[in-house]
Amino acid sequence: MREALHHAIEAKSEGKEGKAEALVKHAKKSLDLAKQAQRHGHNERLNEGVYALGDAIEHGQNEQTADATEHMMHAIMKLSQSAGLQIPKGVATGRTSAQ
Repeated sequence: MREALHHAIEAKSEGKEGKAEALVKHAKKSLDLAKQAQRHGHNERLNEGVYALGDAIEHGQNEQTADATEHMMHAIMKLSQSAGLQIPKGVATGRTSAQ
């Protein structure tokens, strides 16, 4: 899950820079890893994170980078919750410490 979360955060960062292709690349890696985690049991928050990743990929492929980035923030929140981790600072508000 940590690796999936890492790629989700990278995807969000790329999206904030308007880099749809890079966002999609990291979102797909995150999705693959999250799907692997799904095989280990039912977790509703993980499922919600997987759906959000799928939405982010779809929007990113359509060059809708702002929408894709919003979906990535939702995915990060759900992936963090599913793993019992603290939600990264700024994800819920869309603001990060780098802004």
